[in-house]
Amino acid sequence: MLLLGFNELSGSIPPGLGSMPGLEKLWLNHNNFSGDVPPELGDLGAQLQWLDFQGNPGLQGALPRELIDLTGLVRFEWGGTNLCSPSDDEFQEWLRSVPNSYGHGPRCDP
Repeated sequence: MLLLGFNELSGSIPPGLGSMPGLEKLWLNHNNFSGDVPPELGDLGAQLQWLDFQGNPGLQGALPRELIDLTGLVRFEWGGTNLCSPSDDEFQEWLRSVPNSYGHGPRCDP
């Protein structure tokens, strides 16, 4: 568990978070992160159950397609960001498969 919410952290989300074995919850909510979400977070695979980006308006761009490898995700929060979701069917199906997904941002333009 890595709970970093409400800490006024800024800058980009470190790609190295994707190589933390056994990480089940990653809360990065309500900080000042900016830029893209690193695709390396998809490397957390089935172990990650909860991913929270909400309340980071500086996050922008497309959610990385690699997130579809997070097959154990039961909660995904990304509201209050400027992120968009890839519009392809595979990504949208994955997004719908997450039981608790909050933050339905726009679909990215193809």
